[in-house]
Amino acid sequence: MIVSRIGEVARERGFSSALQFQKATGFAYNTANDLFSGNTKRIGFDILARVCEVLKAEPGELITRVEVDPKLVAELNVALL
Repeated sequence: MIVSRIGEVARERGFSSALQFQKATGFAYNTANDLFSGNTKRIGFDILARVCEVLKAEPGELITRVEVDPKLVAELNVALL
């Protein structure tokens, strides 16, 4: 599974709120808030490029791959239904 580290890196770079992040990126508040809080399932290259510029980071610093047990994912999906 791919996981966003944008909020974590933003905090490391001195951003204390989604509003502050929104002002720096120029994104709509909802977009900035979702990125800052980790509540996003996908990200376009244009958005990723802007985040990289603002955070002075490379894409690999902002996203990571984590191993997930397929059985656990299946159980979670059933529990969410």
